[in-house]
Amino acid sequence: MAVTATTRLARGARLGRFEIEDALGTGALSTVYRARDVENDVRVALKRPLARGDDAHWEIEARLLAELSHPGVASLVDHFEQPAGIYNIVMPLVEGTDLARMMWDEGTPGLPVRDVLQWVGQVCEALQYLHDQQIVHGDVKPRNLVRGRERVVLVDFGLATRLDGGVTTARGGTPRFIAPEVFAGDAPSPRSDVFGVAASAWALITGSPPAYGEDRTLDSIPGATPELERVLRAGLAFRPEDRIESAAVLAEASGAPLNPPL
Repeated sequence: MAVTATTRLARGARLGRFEIEDALGTGALSTVYRARDVENDVRVALKRPLARGDDAHWEIEARLLAELSHPGVASLVDHFEQPAGIYNIVMPLVEGTDLARMMWDEGTPGLPVRDVLQWVGQVCEALQYLHDQQIVHGDVKPRNLVRGRERVVLVDFGLATRLDGGVTTARGGTPRFIAPEVFAGDAPSPRSDVFGVAASAWALITGSPPAYGEDRTLDSIPGATPELERVLRAGLAFRPEDRIESAAVLAEASGAPLNPPL
């Protein structure tokens, strides 16, 4: 089958050495497919824009992924244009379920606090690695946190930003998970990623993300302590200068300190 810019890829379609098996999900700008690398029979995730154009944006994302090597962060297998103007990014396939789906399927309405805190520690470890590489993820939310066989993996770097300004993607984010200053137009920072983690944890524990001005507490939730609520609210501080300063500090304060670097 000829693959065009607007074709929704069907099972069996070929892009170079990658054979499409099925669609994993579609967002505002792209679809992610499960595919097979026919050269070595390995399953991968192939991310492909919904429309032609802005290939520079996708190349930037690929270049950022190519720099990364951490078990909690999506990495790069390959990237290429096919057809012209359609930029395809290929990543290792994380076999698992994103935390938004887990909350939808298993939440009552939230998920067990002990599990959420374990995941928060793993996400903070991945984010601290990114921040140490001078990269901000920019879209931390349950849908971008995939629980794999061994740990949670941070995926979708479409809004990632280099802190040194060398490589930058388009700015944006997801309402109720995006930090207030980024929503107002400021550049993302490690503290805006901290906001995303805290908002994700709040959503996973309670069943819905935080909203400004609401008076919800964690009082009635088994396993949620006043100290945990204090920590999450510190991660959700409106002004970045009042917010917990790093992913490592958020993990430590939540009771899930990061493993020391090897």
